Amino acid sequence: MRLFKSKSEPEEQFDEFYASVKLISGEEILCIVVKDKSQEKHIIVDTPVILKEIRTKGSDVPSGYKLEPWIKLTDETTFLVEQSKIVTVSEIRNQLIIRYVQTVEGDWISRRVSSRCVS
Repeated sequence: MRLFKSKSEPEEQFDEFYASVKLISGEEILCIVVKDKSQEKHIIVDTPVILKEIRTKGSDVPSGYKLEPWIKLTDETTFLVEQSKIVTVSEIRNQLIIRYVQTVEGDWISRRVSSRCVS
């Protein structure tokens, strides 16, 4: 990662990174965030999945987490989210990115297979 740019390098308009986004609704989504530097009111979330805790009966400690599509009844994969609806955005790394990519690719494959089966 470079901290400084030379004056001759053009400024990129978009930042893109894997992130966890906490919304004011309480939802936490994992996605690819695309931040358009010319747009301050929205961020773009690509292929968002919601993070849900799995708890065993009678326990206050999560036993695991489940990832599922954030918006289930659409074929769209890119959404605009108002900055005012976001509590925080945190970049994710390593194992969580691998799990996210496996989930998204698996969901994409299953959608393609099922859409071919519908007549």
